[in-house]
Amino acid sequence: MKHVLLTVATLASLMMIAQANASPITITSSNIVVRANDAFLYSGIASDTSTTFGSRTITATDGGITSTTSINWTDTGTGALLDFDFDQTRTGAYGSIAQTYESSLNFTMGSADTTYSLSGMFSATDVDSPGRVYSQVYLHDTVSGASGYLFRDISESYDTANESFNLEVAGDGDKFSYTIGSLTGTLLAGHNYRFYFNEFIQAYPTADQGASATGCVTLSIGGATGGGSCGTSVPAPAPLALFGLGLLALGIRRKYT
Repeated sequence: MKHVLLTVATLASLMMIAQANASPITITSSNIVVRANDAFLYSGIASDTSTTFGSRTITATDGGITSTTSINWTDTGTGALLDFDFDQTRTGAYGSIAQTYESSLNFTMGSADTTYSLSGMFSATDVDSPGRVYSQVYLHDTVSGASGYLFRDISESYDTANESFNLEVAGDGDKFSYTIGSLTGTLLAGHNYRFYFNEFIQAYPTADQGASATGCVTLSIGGATGGGSCGTSVPAPAPLALFGLGLLALGIRRKYT
């Protein structure tokens, strides 16, 4: 009996650890859209509305235009990582576009304030003359309304060959550049947040010979590391591993006591 009581106490401690290692966020909605459209048409569109942690890839094609986004969402046990990697190629037909945008990634914080950090870049390579390159990323506290932007960065270029944007770099768009907030900060317990991005290359304002682009956007919550182009390897998550071992130990004790 003494051994059983000891094991139950150990199990209770392990349950507390498991609860402490729960993800700090709940993803309530997401709609990631990729477009690959020849001229000003809407023939190549794919989307992903999953709110589940894990890795997946979505691709849209239209003739010689391709837009691919790799999604890597990780629950590390004490934090969360929302990572996106882009690979786009377009033709030079007037108006052709390769694009990825996240229209409504919404999440709710848990019972504790938690740190966040953002990173991202978007880089285009032109066959000859430059076209339109656009990037927008923001993190918004919807509870605070219009004043709730923790970070927002918009960059747009028409005239710079082989353009490259980096988050929080002022003036890196030759047509438009706007940055407010900070790449790091704190998310408040119980608040709802929206994470948005829009990345594309387009043959505009004139036709050209085509272009390609690569990029990434990563939101790290609670110090989580990982991701593709914007990060490093992710530690293997095992939030309930100790809990499972505790149950096994309890069963063994009861069998032999």
